[in-house]
Amino acid sequence: MIQRSLNNDTSSPVASWTGIRLFLALTTLYHLTPLQLDINLAYLNAPLDDEVYMYPPPGSNTSKGLVWKLRKSLYGLRQSGRNWNKLFVNVLCNEEFGFVQHPGDPCLFTRLRGDEITIMFIYVDDVYIASSNPDALDEFTSNLQNHFELKILGTPRQLLGIQIQWGADFKAVHLSASKLIKELIDDHKPKEEDIRATPMETTYRPTKANSPSEEEQKTSEMKKLKLNYQELVGSFIFIMNTCRPDISYSVSQLCRRMANPSKEDWTAAMNVLHYLHGTPTLGVGYRNSGNRTPYLYVDSDDGADETRKSSAGYMTMLADGPLYWKSAMVEAYSLSSCESEIRAINMALEPIKEAIKIKQWLQDIDTSLHFATRLCPYPFLVDHPLEILEDNTACIDWGNSHVNSTRLKHLERDLKWIQEEVQKKTIQLVYIPTRSQLADIYTKPLPRDLFLSLRNSFMFSFQYAE
Repeated sequence: MIQRSLNNDTSSPVASWTGIRLFLALTTLYHLTPLQLDINLAYLNAPLDDEVYMYPPPGSNTSKGLVWKLRKSLYGLRQSGRNWNKLFVNVLCNEEFGFVQHPGDPCLFTRLRGDEITIMFIYVDDVYIASSNPDALDEFTSNLQNHFELKILGTPRQLLGIQIQWGADFKAVHLSASKLIKELIDDHKPKEEDIRATPMETTYRPTKANSPSEEEQKTSEMKKLKLNYQELVGSFIFIMNTCRPDISYSVSQLCRRMANPSKEDWTAAMNVLHYLHGTPTLGVGYRNSGNRTPYLYVDSDDGADETRKSSAGYMTMLADGPLYWKSAMVEAYSLSSCESEIRAINMALEPIKEAIKIKQWLQDIDTSLHFATRLCPYPFLVDHPLEILEDNTACIDWGNSHVNSTRLKHLERDLKWIQEEVQKKTIQLVYIPTRSQLADIYTKPLPRDLFLSLRNSFMFSFQYAE
């Protein structure tokens, strides 16, 4: 290739799993009919902004010394993905189709026409669309065929190896990674008697003291262990980020040992695989009868790590299912359990902002639809503050107080936003008993009974989806 670039920006947006889960949650909440389409040879439709020349392929009838100038993008060009995305977005947002990009996700789109709502997300050349009016899907497909060649794949059943299963009349949807888990099981062949009820033993703590020495790291055994460990934990990361929040804490701990895993760390990783072996169909799901305004669980431990830093976690709920979740170490040190909980809320700043955007988005949809009871039989509580469920009363008192505690005067200014947003009634800190704090599952390895009780509150297998 010979290229003279006019623009060095070759990045292209890709649908996030948060946006995909939001699409599925709204499909069930609004009782929409979903459809999957695939654009044939999508990149070849996109015009080039740069001058790109290529050597003629063998067998072409081209005079020696001449090159071809490309008029459209080709697969393999760095800018092809971006060019295709720009073209497709321009088509979707023109007057013919009338879609509007979601402010928080450039791959998520909505269209409101009277009491008709249509939502869509795009994953490169795959289109996942859902509408309250099945005729609107036929119209969209017909109009899109005037621009691109496409395949109509019917009801969405999978995405990147993740299974999408629907309840009766699309009133429930379930995501699971059962095929990917089966592949891991086939590769590692764990025994049935090794199945575990929890993903991590309560006694496991990743420590530098157990790390292999420099001499041990050079042995073929440890090199092979490191490679296998990184491959296995890498698979866990994808499974966790898509539909298995129950292994978030375990994967977070295992990731800390990626650079220099020990045999103890490998045993802990296999424990996660043994747990997945016993729960392959478990996943997240959303129901038409679920909660219609988002809220968050936020929790933290009190510096149980060897570094004495806290592990914190959060989870945003919509339609009775998790939209996004995270388990991570808080970088700053906390001097009390109250402070660790405050820092956990601060760690959840981005999902809090996203949840507020979603609330506003639902309000705009609700207003446009004039609260069509056929689509949305229950009201969205959009005028209420975003609820953040906490099990630490001192943290809640601090958030609700106009006066700073003398014991918390050292907190940085960037934590004061919590008090300010509480005062403005943008957010509300709500007490929840520790036994009901679902985010506790993201902060520490829990005993079996408590772990199962919390996990079963927000995850299920498909046979229970309806």
